[in-house]
Amino acid sequence: MPERYKRDAARRIGRLLFNTRLYREARVVSCFVGTRREIDTREILAGVLADGKRLCVPLCIQSGVMEMREIVDFGALSPGVMGILEPDLNQTSAIPPDRIDLIILPCLTCDIKTGRRLGYGGGYYDRYLANAADFHGGLILLCRERLLTREIPFEPHDILIPRILTERGFYII
Repeated sequence: MPERYKRDAARRIGRLLFNTRLYREARVVSCFVGTRREIDTREILAGVLADGKRLCVPLCIQSGVMEMREIVDFGALSPGVMGILEPDLNQTSAIPPDRIDLIILPCLTCDIKTGRRLGYGGGYYDRYLANAADFHGGLILLCRERLLTREIPFEPHDILIPRILTERGFYII
């Protein structure tokens, strides 16, 4: 994909996200740190901090298992699992799921009919959400419009995401 399209899509997605009720009402936001193939979330992460909200990002603590860690600046991030920027285990605090108001999830592509997502295959978010029975916040999946599809392979443990946000707007499942 052209770099300009990826950059413009990320900016538009960020603007749309910041105007949602889910975001405006959230006090604690969890957001992934985008990789080259995902949405670049640097502006979103900076916006959450600038808005005075608490920001959590995932930390992989063992194979297939992650927790959300609060950061107050980007200096707390360094390459971790698969080279993805993560917070330092010893310099950040874990935030339990019941304290998070909004989780913003990544994908490589997603199904606009069912909310199924395809990531890198590690199942980190599926396990996190399955084990977070006390999470009652909102979920928003970020995807570029050009990468939407009508069918994604599905396994019983896959978690469906009810809101997909692209640079053109929301798909509500």
